[in-house]
Amino acid sequence: MNSHRTGPDRRAFMRAIEATKNLDLGTTSPLTFSPDRHLGGTATELLRLKGGKYVRMSDPLNYGEAPPP
Repeated sequence: MNSHRTGPDRRAFMRAIEATKNLDLGTTSPLTFSPDRHLGGTATELLRLKGGKYVRMSDPLNYGEAPPP
């Protein structure tokens, strides 16, 4: 799942993320999201694994709300 599928539309992004089941990133337990299993945030930071530790790679990215069509 990635935001190029949904564009800046927060509702579409949340629907896509909430449909994620057993996502295996290889670094954590498989991730499953649903309406009752996420923080509901509108921003995130990109991380990468370096030397066995997570390192922040971006300032917070704000998804915000897309303007109505």
